[in-house]
Amino acid sequence: MKRVLVQLERIETKWIQLLDKYAFDFLRISIGLIYTAFGLLKFFPQYSPAEQLAEDTICIITFDVLSGNAACIVLAIMETMIGVALIINFKARATILITIWHMCCTFLPLIILPKYAFNQDPFSLSIVGQYIFKNLIILSALMVLYKNLGSKVSKYAVHEVTEEEEG
Repeated sequence: MKRVLVQLERIETKWIQLLDKYAFDFLRISIGLIYTAFGLLKFFPQYSPAEQLAEDTICIITFDVLSGNAACIVLAIMETMIGVALIINFKARATILITIWHMCCTFLPLIILPKYAFNQDPFSLSIVGQYIFKNLIILSALMVLYKNLGSKVSKYAVHEVTEEEEG
């Protein structure tokens, strides 16, 4: 039994070393894959379960400048580009900030289109409401990725002024 435990500890140590090295990449790439897949679906009418929700939301927030299929195509392009940028780690800081902005926008239907998000009362989420609400996980993961970038980039670090520098 002791041998098994020792072996399990070795496996765990290797796993933790792997995660130390690649966890943020796994997280970034997995979000990129989700964005790419969901974005690509929106290029094909009736393939995305969020198509009507996306069209109606974009129509409202753009004051009918974008509506119908055009709204879905613009969203498809944006989501696919975000996904690919995340996967290839292109301009990571900007890409993550744009993705955070987009994720925040996904919560708008809870306010402007509650008929999609709720069944009867404000605490009874529909399947669409649950689809929206789960974006909290992606938003949180993006914040972790952004924070991780911030800890690696010294040019964005705040310089504290010492008393000697002040006087």
